[in-house]
Amino acid sequence: MNRLPSLSSVVALAGIAVAQAPVSVAADGHLQPPVAAQAACIPVHSHATEPGEQPYGTWAAGRDYKARFDGGMTFVPQLGRDYPHNQPFAWRTTSVRVGAQELLNGRAPAMTHTDLRVEYAHGAVVEAYDVLPNGLEQTFTLAHRPAAAGDLVIRGAVTASLWTPAVEEQVGALVFRDANGASILSYGAAVAVDADGDRFVMTTSCVDNTITLRLPAAELARADFPLVVDPLLSTQVVHTIGTVTQLGEIDAACETNSTSYGTAFAYTRHFSATDSDIEVRVGVFSLLSNSLQYSDVSASASADNARLAYVAATNRWVVVYQNLVTSSQLMQLRAATFLAGGVGAPVATSIPHLMPLGTHEWRPSVGGIVDGGSGTQVLVVFQQELGTTPFVNTANSRVMGMLFNTTTALGSWGTPFSIESGASLDVERPSVNRSGEGGTFSWFVACQRYDNSIAGDDWDLVGRLVSNAGVVSANAWTSSLGTTHQLGPVVDGRNGRFTVAFSTASPSIGKNLDRLGTAVCCERLDWAHGGASPSATGNYPAETLATNAFRLLEATGIAHDGATRSHWAIVWRSSTTSPAVYATRVGYRGKPLQSPDLVAATGATTPGFAAVVHNDQLDGTTIGFQVENGTGDVWSRMFSLPVAVGDSLSATNCSNAPLEWNGVAATYP
Repeated sequence: MNRLPSLSSVVALAGIAVAQAPVSVAADGHLQPPVAAQAACIPVHSHATEPGEQPYGTWAAGRDYKARFDGGMTFVPQLGRDYPHNQPFAWRTTSVRVGAQELLNGRAPAMTHTDLRVEYAHGAVVEAYDVLPNGLEQTFTLAHRPAAAGDLVIRGAVTASLWTPAVEEQVGALVFRDANGASILSYGAAVAVDADGDRFVMTTSCVDNTITLRLPAAELARADFPLVVDPLLSTQVVHTIGTVTQLGEIDAACETNSTSYGTAFAYTRHFSATDSDIEVRVGVFSLLSNSLQYSDVSASASADNARLAYVAATNRWVVVYQNLVTSSQLMQLRAATFLAGGVGAPVATSIPHLMPLGTHEWRPSVGGIVDGGSGTQVLVVFQQELGTTPFVNTANSRVMGMLFNTTTALGSWGTPFSIESGASLDVERPSVNRSGEGGTFSWFVACQRYDNSIAGDDWDLVGRLVSNAGVVSANAWTSSLGTTHQLGPVVDGRNGRFTVAFSTASPSIGKNLDRLGTAVCCERLDWAHGGASPSATGNYPAETLATNAFRLLEATGIAHDGATRSHWAIVWRSSTTSPAVYATRVGYRGKPLQSPDLVAATGATTPGFAAVVHNDQLDGTTIGFQVENGTGDVWSRMFSLPVAVGDSLSATNCSNAPLEWNGVAATYP
């Protein structure tokens, strides 16, 4: 009896909305941010910088913004990949006065920070920023009553390409807009809170890129100290529901040494068309409870397309992603590694694969190892471009591989080697199975290949084995489909059994660069380690999982059931005007075991790309996917197999007579 999958309820993973708690003031005058804010924020951090790299800086992030703090505060709202560029908003405090007395000490302020708070010491005034999910809370704390009398006046110089109408002494927030008039961010209405919790309304002025906050002398005289002045910076842009502009690629993987916090997922946040960030979290299998383990939020480079792998022998996670350096427009790979088996402190160092100008590496995929007895390296496969500055997808891309060693705390890159290339070939979008079995084994790498020397050629799927020593098979697997585009392969499996999912399209569209097709298909093959070619008897024809009259479908994830060795879960997205995510499960020959299940449809949110992961120890499958809901969240959904009903010798209207065999034995092909 086949156990057919069913989908459970949707669960939010990341970017969970948290109601802001009332402002409270501690005895030292510092605001206390809500404890729940930790779940939706990236803590204040920095990364080590390699020689010749731009400094990473000191960063933190909330649900729809990030902020840099080295050299002063710069607020960067998340605007989505359809917005042409970032809109940073920088603040530098120039004066804090009471009457004629200047309270700033005239020296560059010393910066200190905790996970979610940054402070600049200005002598008698502490300028601070609390990282909250919904905004960056700026405060100025006066610990003691100044000797002078008069109005309290705080001035800051603003650097931004945004504008707001000039105002004098208004009560309320300032809304900053771009050149097209779209509201981008707000500088909140300021209020002063004294030691007793009494609140005093302040006025705000903005003239010639200077913001002035004022508390009248009479109100200041009534306040008990310490006194805290409290505006809030927050993103105000209105997002268009219907296209996924906030988040990009997503990936997920499971480890084998732990089932408590044994699942990792990585996703992209698009701040603009020129700036993306990645986050990596580990959590329980449902992904509901999770913790940040790595992030790259620097604006000096754009991070995207993060992929995960696990190595059991060293009990380490590896994340590899592409990183476009803003200053040089060099696309490079970066890798970070951290211990598995639970939640640890977030890592703050990644290792770039440094290449000369004119060589670009992107679209990584990573294969790990499930066996804890042997094997300490992951296989990283990627698309490489040569002879172009700045980065561009050339007409002669090639697919390369590298081994990445996980025996040290930071890991180390091996030497690149060719997997698929040729003088007239364009080879793109590589994918490697999630993990190999360990010992002496091979990973399977699939990619799409186009021959520029053939007029009207189609993209063909090809695959090769790569051994754990980095040896590439001389022969290649090719898809059983004929003259049709085969696009965007995703592959999983191990122990010589693999399935590739992909989309297809008519060659009449020409040499397309996307992965959208009119059908989603899969193809099963057997290719044992050391075999010269795929098995002739285990090379099954392509199966169609979904079709559409228009080019709207793209396969985004596949997961192998390593316990049965006979099932694969596959997810894909329909990029219609109302996008939707679907899933199904295929069996030993690649045939679908059910009609497609609708994972998520457009409603209050719009679903984006999806990843799928299977945990062999828990015998369960989880789908992680993005939704566009104004800030961009990641959600999960369990893809469960109901327990099969056992055989019974009796039932309603049946006797309890013993079962007997009275037939003739038969043979089956």
